Amino acid sequence: IRQNHDIAFRLGTIYGKELSDLNNSLIYLLHANKLNPNNLEILKNLGTAYGMNGNFQKSLVYLHQAEKINPNDREVLIGLGIGYQNLGDVKKSKSYFKKVENLKSQRN
Repeated sequence: IRQNHDIAFRLGTIYGKELSDLNNSLIYLLHANKLNPNNLEILKNLGTAYGMNGNFQKSLVYLHQAEKINPNDREVLIGLGIGYQNLGDVKKSKSYFKKVENLKSQRN
């Protein structure tokens, strides 16, 4: 099962990042997610792909799942900020971008 999850994840990533084919990317990423539903990278890529496809609600669903796994993941927090910004929820968007700022200041 792990091997199938890796192959599906890699194909989904290639379709999305290298070929800009979001529909095929989502097919493979959703399959990978079925096989390994708590994988941070799969959830982040699903959130990104849905966001790039304009489906911000679905993007937020996967990014919130990723946030539960790692609440300090910078990419996840930025994605959530962008998702809420695209939905017009300025307050929530700002709160996620503030979290990113706080992470930066904690590292310095």
